[in-house]
Amino acid sequence: MTTRVIDFIRSNAMLCAGDKVLCAVSGGADSMALLHILKELGTDVCCAHYNHGIRGEESDRDEEFVKNACAELNVTFVSRRGDVPAYAREHGIGTEEAARILRYEFLADCAHEMGCTKIATAHNAMDNAETMLMNLLRGTGLRGMGGIAPVRGNIIRPILCLDRPEIEAYLRDKGIAWVTDSTNLSDDYTRNRLRHRIMEPLREQNPDFGEKFLAAALSMRADEEYLLSQAEKFLAEQGECLSASALAALPDALAARAVMLKCPNAGRNHVAAVLELARGEKPHGELSLPGMKISRQYDSLVFGACEKEVPGELLLTPGSTVCWGEYSISCRWGEGKNNKRSFCFKTGEICGKISVSPRKEGDSIRLASRGVTKSLKKLFSEAKIPPDERDLVPIIRDDRGVLAVYGFGRREQDDSISEKNTLQIEIKKCEE
Repeated sequence: MTTRVIDFIRSNAMLCAGDKVLCAVSGGADSMALLHILKELGTDVCCAHYNHGIRGEESDRDEEFVKNACAELNVTFVSRRGDVPAYAREHGIGTEEAARILRYEFLADCAHEMGCTKIATAHNAMDNAETMLMNLLRGTGLRGMGGIAPVRGNIIRPILCLDRPEIEAYLRDKGIAWVTDSTNLSDDYTRNRLRHRIMEPLREQNPDFGEKFLAAALSMRADEEYLLSQAEKFLAEQGECLSASALAALPDALAARAVMLKCPNAGRNHVAAVLELARGEKPHGELSLPGMKISRQYDSLVFGACEKEVPGELLLTPGSTVCWGEYSISCRWGEGKNNKRSFCFKTGEICGKISVSPRKEGDSIRLASRGVTKSLKKLFSEAKIPPDERDLVPIIRDDRGVLAVYGFGRREQDDSISEKNTLQIEIKKCEE
């Protein structure tokens, strides 16, 4: 089994000489196997554990278990605790998505601080099969059927080639203990329902189906990469403007990918509209896509960004409502709530005047429940906000810096301030 992992690492160019690997370890079977296999291979490895704060004492048990296992292996251990339920409520997202965001933020921070060049996660062949089926249920194309990438940036998945039964057999063979996450046993989450009600019957039909799904995923991933390369080649030959007739003459698979490369935020309907514009008989036409305007001028398709005026800085005073760009911002005294677009501050937390403005060079914020300070540049990049839209996000600030960011939340609260006077700031899009 270890030989198969070595072959998988080599075939996907996961590791290079001198790499230091941060291994994400929850304490479950998969991550414990990954940690031990990396040690067996002589990898320079350290361990990161994220305590999600979901399961109370059980979460603390898992953290202590991983810490002790690392001590026995003489592996550097680092951990962080977060409040996933609070983050999910604050940002209006599901618990699974909140846990994923916070976990990967933690791993990226740890890798940077510890000088790790790679981050290893313990996704296995069954995880890949589940992802493929979930994507298929959502109506994915070839890209989604490529499943979990063996390598994504500096993130590697060395045991993606292994199925869960053989991982557990390896651990029993080696006398390696692991812990079980009780939430994996319930059907409260979509992936768990898929695992229990669909994947297990599939395994009864074919015990090797995880391996078969992985082979199919790698094949489809290779096909997708080839089609993208051909679309990129077409775009390179075209220059800034595209020939409508040349785009229309491409096979659908290449034409759609060429449009998606030119318009990164386009959905399926947008792509279809662009192709209709290129294939139509009218010599002139115009389309508006997210962050982009496309016009046809005879045989030329011109792609340009939608220019929006960046608002300046406006003072906020209690009892008033101001318009800032596409937003209406109210400021009033009184109790309120904290979420992605409504922020409540004790007056002792505010230094000087309050205003709304675009982001400024060097802006950063320590968001509530995340436990880490981030620059707005990094925050917007991770949230995949298009560069031309980042200066249009309302930033609430005082004389010391950023108080809150629309769509993300307020800065971490100062619990040492006991006064009860509060100021509520609420931001709404004008169409709301």
